[in-house]
Amino acid sequence: MTRLAPLLVATLVALTLDARAVAAQEHAHAGPGPAEVIGTVHFPTTCAPAAAPRMDRAVALLHSFEFGAALKAFDDVLASDSTCAMAHWGIALARWGNPMAAGNRAPAQLSQGSAAADAAVLDASNASRRERGYIAAVTFLYHDYDHTAQQERQAAYERAMARLVADQPADTEAKIFHAIALVARRRRPTRRTRSRSRRDGSWRRSGRGSRTTPGWRTTSSTPTTSPHSLLARASPHSATR
Repeated sequence: MTRLAPLLVATLVALTLDARAVAAQEHAHAGPGPAEVIGTVHFPTTCAPAAAPRMDRAVALLHSFEFGAALKAFDDVLASDSTCAMAHWGIALARWGNPMAAGNRAPAQLSQGSAAADAAVLDASNASRRERGYIAAVTFLYHDYDHTAQQERQAAYERAMARLVADQPADTEAKIFHAIALVARRRRPTRRTRSRSRRDGSWRRSGRGSRTTPGWRTTSSTPTTSPHSLLARASPHSATR
């Protein structure tokens, strides 16, 4: 029973996303088309004040699993503040797509997400400790992805989010993102998914029995700053902002 507790708690927290959808408020936006109905989110950042409403909307779309709309929304954030590292963080997370989806991410999807994570790292010098924690976590989803199994990267992301929650206990959004990561990590590939992965070559054995993805990448997108060093800068010993 004790071993099941973390997953139970994570599931209950993740279900708050459904509660947000049920209690969603209508937000009218300029232009033709029906009013958008999404949950209400406040996601503070150190980006320009003008970008704040756009950031809140983009994160709400992430919570609604509206990943295409979220990508456009985070682009709108960058239009307000081109140096907003958290906009790139959001793009990287949206590029990952549904965290509950079975199967390995496609090469193009990984390439685009990795580029967004790299951009977040490059703009993170002026980000707060909390923001650097988010950015460091998302880089684990893409870090060395042509040599590291997806499940290992997901596990590293979940652990990084757990550290962020421990460092920022008042951050409800961090708890929700961590809960989703924890539930996604506990999901196991189905027999059909494993069979499909073998057929299309999503995984191959190489070296000393380690699992790696095919060598389709010709350039490295490893972050200039590693996830580990970013997390060190996001530690409680760093300046708090």
